[in-house]
Amino acid sequence: MHRLFNRSFFELLIDDTPAIAHRIRLRHLVIAVCGCAVLMFLMVRPAFAQTPSGTIDVSFDNQYASSLYFGTQVRTQNFYVKLSTAPNANVQVAITNTNTDVSFSPATLTFTPSNFSANQTVVVTVTEDSDFVHDTDTLTLTATGGITAPNKTVSASIQDGDVTWLFDPPGGL
Repeated sequence: MHRLFNRSFFELLIDDTPAIAHRIRLRHLVIAVCGCAVLMFLMVRPAFAQTPSGTIDVSFDNQYASSLYFGTQVRTQNFYVKLSTAPNANVQVAITNTNTDVSFSPATLTFTPSNFSANQTVVVTVTEDSDFVHDTDTLTLTATGGITAPNKTVSASIQDGDVTWLFDPPGGL
């Protein structure tokens, strides 16, 4: 009895969308026994394209701004988030912060391969506290899913309205 082992690898390209190509690798082993060839598929395993690298891009209403500033009269502001590169799957961008005087909505943004470059709005609101101290906060944006991107931070400076009232009360002294 004669045995012939021939290992070959084939790649089958399946193109779901113009931007995303998945590869399926098929490995087969051909065994010839007594002149008869038998084709056996041993393994089917996905060999997906690498996760694309990109960044989380942030912009503000004022095109020259690089952070948020809340004066005594301004207590709500927007900033806008998009991705620099098309992801190969949906991406969740979670927003977190540490200052309890600052809230934002939504807390999570979802980007898809088709809407990655469209700005999504985040509304940030600050509340007055009673500590007579100007505050700061850092909002951290973290992407998970179909893109590899470093975290992005947005700084917020908050002028405490109580300080103004201490030194310049309504109606004067």
